[in-house]
Amino acid sequence: MTVVFLPTLEPNTPLTYVFTAGEDIAAKSPVCKSGADHSILLASNTDWNRMPAFGVAVQSRVKGQAIEVVQFGEVENIQRDTDFDYDDLVFVGVDGKATRAPLAPPQIVQSIGRAKNASDVILLINQTAVEID
Repeated sequence: MTVVFLPTLEPNTPLTYVFTAGEDIAAKSPVCKSGADHSILLASNTDWNRMPAFGVAVQSRVKGQAIEVVQFGEVENIQRDTDFDYDDLVFVGVDGKATRAPLAPPQIVQSIGRAKNASDVILLINQTAVEID
């Protein structure tokens, strides 16, 4: 009998997948898949072609390079337009940034996690995105 030990995943262990960057992407930016070629683009709450976000880029990459995307776990120092407070809901912002709360309409609202502190987020990506007018 062969015994195989599987690695233990600690809580909030990041799970990453590899894709192709469809544009220049900064590390720790919320990202979406392009409808045309399924490459990765910066998510933006002002453009349905850049929604919904499905993860966060692990590292910076230029167009055409392989890019890792984390879909579950903790992201430290996420790209953001403002700092968070503990346990804030975190949403997709504009041009690959996360934001505290949706601003004035019109925009697309999608929750991607909860703030652990001012800059770190535990990803809890909700695939539902709605437009507010």
